[in-house]
Amino acid sequence: MPQRQNDWQRWLQVAGVSGLKLEHANRFDYSYLAIQAAIEGLGVAVTNRPFVSMDLAAGRLVAPFDIAAPAPHSYYPIFPR
Repeated sequence: MPQRQNDWQRWLQVAGVSGLKLEHANRFDYSYLAIQAAIEGLGVAVTNRPFVSMDLAAGRLVAPFDIAAPAPHSYYPIFPR
């Protein structure tokens, strides 16, 4: 089961959109697959902006809305001493 399965619902709630059913949406187990599908023109994706900053800068992706939903999780770099 995808760990980020509620990203769209959370984003829609922050955007104030209700009543939209996502039952026919494509679902990916990994963010990079959703990002690549969006780059290939297969649809839109919700992801963390740092994951796509270079694709946005290069014009491979666009952010059509200036809406960000806070994520319930964080990423931390871990390095050996």
